[in-house]
Amino acid sequence: MALEGVDYSWARPAPADLYKAGKRFAVRYLSWGSSGRGNSILSGASNGKVLTKSEADRLQAAGLAVVSNWEFRTDDQLRGRDGGRYDAREADRLHRDRGGPAEAPIYFSTDFDASTAQLATCYEYLRGCADVLGWDRVGVYGGYRTIAYMHGRGVKWLWQTYAWSGGRWHPGAQLQQYKNGVRVAGADVDLNRATTSNFGQWAATKEDKDMSWDEEIKLITGQGVSYEGDKWKARFLLASDHYYTMKFGQELLAGQKAARLREEAILAAVKGLDTKAVLAKIDSAAAAETARDAALLAEVRELASGGATAQEVYDLLVSKLTGAGE
Repeated sequence: MALEGVDYSWARPAPADLYKAGKRFAVRYLSWGSSGRGNSILSGASNGKVLTKSEADRLQAAGLAVVSNWEFRTDDQLRGRDGGRYDAREADRLHRDRGGPAEAPIYFSTDFDASTAQLATCYEYLRGCADVLGWDRVGVYGGYRTIAYMHGRGVKWLWQTYAWSGGRWHPGAQLQQYKNGVRVAGADVDLNRATTSNFGQWAATKEDKDMSWDEEIKLITGQGVSYEGDKWKARFLLASDHYYTMKFGQELLAGQKAARLREEAILAAVKGLDTKAVLAKIDSAAAAETARDAALLAEVRELASGGATAQEVYDLLVSKLTGAGE
């Protein structure tokens, strides 16, 4: 199954909301400052589309991988090999400044429907990028013709857009931009999918990381409240690790109880006994389970907020969910 992600320029969607919407990576811009090419000092400060370090940190913290993409002007690559060397130096500086790993690639945009003759010049631009970064760190963005041309010349990292592609997808592309201008997480973004597990990302996706503390707490309490303070959070460490293991076991036991009660109801019906009384017993047992869960969550919240240790919270969960001491 393809991994879903986004790219965007001037918009700033909330990373946590992107994750909730099922997105697992963001392709983000590196570029010169808005006052012109060569404006290294102001890169990322005066150009509002450029990825900042704080944004990269927020994306990662929310569980999204980040992918680096360089573009100042759509026809950057028509400047040839010297232009590629010039841009790659700044792209790598910004990439590392934002937290990008030294081995991660940077995609360079061919953001127009390049002719075959123009693609020869674009390839020279990428050769200039490789002079600085090495071919293992050079990627390209473009339509089908661009991707096919660069793939045929050994470019390793390929990000294809549906634009200028005529409905065709190149099998070598690790990333596919398949729709533009979609409203997600309160902002206009472009939709992408990754076709391979390694698409040049420089942060692990949520599935590869532990849950955030807020998500752990939300699972425990059933609330969306964000609690502050490492001491409070630490009290949930052990409990949050084991709650659903215990809950699963409890549900299995409850299922076995329900099965036995239904057997009683069948036997009662066969024997001509009062089946209503047996069915009422089943309903009562189910209601008791629901009430117990609600009471347990309330007790856990009270215990944690009152200064209980992680072990005390855990012991409570074990005793309640396994029926110990009853």
